[in-house]
Amino acid sequence: MKKSKLWICMAMSVCMLAGCGGFSPDETGVSVAKNGAVKSVAIENLDKDYYKEDELKNMIDSSVSEYNQGGEKVKMDGFEVKDKKATLTLEFTSSADYAAFNNVTFFTGTVSEAKSAGYDFNEEFLAVEKGKAKSAADTGTVELSGNYKVVILEEPMLVEVPGNIVYVSSNIEVTGKKEARMKAQEQKGAAESPETQQSQASTEASTGETLAVPVISGVTQTEAGSGSDKPQLGYIVYE
Repeated sequence: MKKSKLWICMAMSVCMLAGCGGFSPDETGVSVAKNGAVKSVAIENLDKDYYKEDELKNMIDSSVSEYNQGGEKVKMDGFEVKDKKATLTLEFTSSADYAAFNNVTFFTGTVSEAKSAGYDFNEEFLAVEKGKAKSAADTGTVELSGNYKVVILEEPMLVEVPGNIVYVSSNIEVTGKKEARMKAQEQKGAAESPETQQSQASTEASTGETLAVPVISGVTQTEAGSGSDKPQLGYIVYE
């Protein structure tokens, strides 16, 4: 099953871009800056007593260092464990680095650039006015808005953009003029949805007992998901 990479082993995948300012949501989310940077904040409940803040931080530091071998493209801006809740903030220099680090689909750019990159806009869209989703929008109209910017993602989370939202796909909930939330993908049968279920990793305790470790948008560099299902993508178009 697949979940974005926000932490290592216990991984909590959170990414953020320098230049995203005071983005501090109460839920997992990302903020996209005008310069293409991405700020990501991952919030995860820790329901076990064996999680150690310093150990988790060391794992995150290791994952970040490994990714930055070719130059600093991601940095940890904050990490805290409080009241059995972990919050990790990362800054990425580009959406491409966010996507690569977390092993997820995440694109930012113009509508024209997205089409050139192979993204299919054959979705049900809604027009957005003053932070409210209104009537259905024709796909052709959206595709002709070539100079508008778009965020394309697969993770269910809050997204802040640097402009007013004008169109969203039907799986996006508009929460403000510049904010929207990707809805969780519905599960098919008994299979766990990669966007709604936590991945499970394993770590050995000092007693030799195998412990389940939640993956929050993980920083593990393992292949995220063994299923062949293509992830459902969400589109947020803004001016």
